[in-house]
Amino acid sequence: MATQINHFVLIVTLLISVIDGASFATIGDWVNDFTSNLNRDLSNMHRQINEQVAQINEDVTHLTENIQKNVEQTIQNLPRDAQGNIISVNDSSIITTSTDGTKIVTYIDGISRIVTSGRTPNGEPYVRDVVEKRIGDMLYHNETILNPKTGATETIAWKLNLAVPGAKPEIITDTKKDEK
Repeated sequence: MATQINHFVLIVTLLISVIDGASFATIGDWVNDFTSNLNRDLSNMHRQINEQVAQINEDVTHLTENIQKNVEQTIQNLPRDAQGNIISVNDSSIITTSTDGTKIVTYIDGISRIVTSGRTPNGEPYVRDVVEKRIGDMLYHNETILNPKTGATETIAWKLNLAVPGAKPEIITDTKKDEK
């Protein structure tokens, strides 16, 4: 479209110049000036577009960095259990991960269960089962460690009042095996 307009303007200008008795040298100068102005305008537009794209890229980079910092800060502020695992309030998430040993994390219907298996530094196998449940402001923690070789288990249970700042866990001595 712009090319057609340029051709039209050029033809009209040529006709007017011929009618007015202008010389071909003047037409050539006008075409050179027109082309020079057009190239300068296109160059300016190209430069402005590049500057705007660079600014947008810089803004996106800055925004992405801020979002990443906010996500990291939010993750840092999530409540955690004694082992540093995140205590979630979502009622239906299931997360499974695997590292040197096996670690399975589930969170269903308000009960968090972490089963970790591996070997002690001296090579003995173990299975550690941690169940946590929040009821109101109380967090209940039941941890069972199993030695697969001997079948021996050790259970540690406690409760923590989350409503009391600086509260210490209270040991629970009457524990029953989870029947799930």
